[in-house]
Amino acid sequence: MKKTTHPWANRSLLQGVYFTLCLTEKQFNAVCKHLSVEADFNHSHHGTTYHFESGDKNVSVVVIRNWKDRDRNAVLGLIAHEAMHVWQETKRIIGETNPGREIEAYAMQNITQELFELYDKLSRKSKA
Repeated sequence: MKKTTHPWANRSLLQGVYFTLCLTEKQFNAVCKHLSVEADFNHSHHGTTYHFESGDKNVSVVVIRNWKDRDRNAVLGLIAHEAMHVWQETKRIIGETNPGREIEAYAMQNITQELFELYDKLSRKSKA
């Protein structure tokens, strides 16, 4: 994938999809441009996970909307919900239909933690 200034999750423990988090429509549009894909920013949901193919890469883009008006724990819960969609897409990409419970737990931990770290980074940047 070509270089971008938008932060992406560390994939050192997870193969399958590249993934990132967007907190604004501007960020989402920049990521879509970077990926050379078109998508509508859905304003009607609190969170959405978009799945794209960009070149030979599979990408999941988690979008959390109206996060500034929410309790931090509610936002983190929403991110955890969307992390499951990243995991579901990862399983589809790698052809896994019945992962072991421990593997699935580690995958969810990794995806969720990476998205939480992106949330901390992006929310600090957006408040500045």
